[in-house]
Amino acid sequence: MKLSKLSLTLTLPCVLATSVAAQWREAKQIKNTVCTTLSQVRAHPDAYRNVKVQFDIQFATLGGISNPFFTQFVPTDFANFHAWAVEQPIWRKQAFDDVFGLLFISKSSDQLQELYNTSTFQRLRVTGLVRNTFQNQPWIEVTEYDKLDEQVGWATLSHLYRADQWMERRQWQQALSELSLASQGSNPSDVLSEIYKTMGVCYLRVGESERALAHLQSAKKMAGERPDPEIEGLIATASLDPSRELDRAVNKTEIREFERPMWEVFEVEGRTVTPPAQPQR
Repeated sequence: MKLSKLSLTLTLPCVLATSVAAQWREAKQIKNTVCTTLSQVRAHPDAYRNVKVQFDIQFATLGGISNPFFTQFVPTDFANFHAWAVEQPIWRKQAFDDVFGLLFISKSSDQLQELYNTSTFQRLRVTGLVRNTFQNQPWIEVTEYDKLDEQVGWATLSHLYRADQWMERRQWQQALSELSLASQGSNPSDVLSEIYKTMGVCYLRVGESERALAHLQSAKKMAGERPDPEIEGLIATASLDPSRELDRAVNKTEIREFERPMWEVFEVEGRTVTPPAQPQR
């Protein structure tokens, strides 16, 4: 009897390891792959259950999540990592904090060591299988991934974060300065599109419709095959009725003279005044 128990104890880990490796090979052999986004999978986890999916992410960090009771993801067989969807504006605190932590890769994978050496914000195109849905969250086994050439850096994120802070305070010129610095980095096309769109908004707020239109056109070009209805709407506004986007509620006590929008040149305490007459020759 003791011998049987010892045999079972020694055999069980081997059986489990073989089972995990077999499942990993099986997942890689599934041919039909649905191209989607991580945001879509998170929003509709049950619709993607047992579906092979492919989407782009921004690597965050390795993790330590496991759930041996309701899933197959145990630390002995799987490495856990966290990531953001590429479409998340992670320079905003709410998006940065909304990191997804239910990505797992088999420790049998030949890409495991490379994942351990992956840097924060590195973009990856992952292929995987939604193995489980638990508490309305997808638990995803990543079967393979490709490193993408582009990624956003800390410097760009810092400038974009500060630009957002200035815009909340209606300090459009300061926001434009930060956005201009952000645009100088080596950025992915979707991030550049967001930068140019935001610069277009700022230029509309200060009454510079021509510069706004130029930046919005650049944003549309950078968006490529990913049409952005907001960009289209802003382009129409900048072309036909830019005065709709003027910020007429800027607090005059909080900005310096050279930062005032153009329409305030001849306004004094809410009263329009006539410019001084030119001297007679």
